Amino acid sequence: MSDEPIYELELRSDSPAAAQVRRALTTMQTRGARVLRVVAPDLEHLRADADAVARAIAATPPARLLLVSSHAAVGFFASSLSLRLPRVEVRAERQVADRRSIAPASPAVSAAPTLAAALGELERAARDPRASALVVPLPPGERPDRAFIDELGGILSAQRHVTRVALVHPSSALGFLASSLALRCPWCRIASFTDPDAAHGWAHA
Repeated sequence: MSDEPIYELELRSDSPAAAQVRRALTTMQTRGARVLRVVAPDLEHLRADADAVARAIAATPPARLLLVSSHAAVGFFASSLSLRLPRVEVRAERQVADRRSIAPASPAVSAAPTLAAALGELERAARDPRASALVVPLPPGERPDRAFIDELGGILSAQRHVTRVALVHPSSALGFLASSLALRCPWCRIASFTDPDAAHGWAHA
């Protein structure tokens, strides 16, 4: 991503986050930037306007969105936002001390258009040794099957530091598959959800 043109927005708390993001998207287009880097000193200000922010980004989507905050929940918020923005690659960074000291947050698993892509996203996130809990949004247009669960089990077997996985999909059949996967991976708690917010709450409780 370092080779791509980046436009940086530092959010202020004195105006709506969505309006600031909308202006930044317009400006970055005129400058030829493809990546929007949003620095959020107050993540709650951004989360409070999340619906409007998502609509603004969906209307003028960048190739990538990078969220930077010192708040511990920035990775979880990035995961939630990625569910609403399937055309945008969403990433998070944890700002630890000052703006010169940046470390990756707990990795976000971006919403993927296919089950195969979802497996790739999960494997990427699971390789981070700090990732103990993951929320995995699955494409609603595809139905997870036994082969998908077998591949997911292989990924978790190779990354045993992951001890909690929440799968998000509208199909009620996913619960049975998740239970089968839990039997195969007894060191990892696995559950299925239709509601992304409930999945995040369980995974990071």
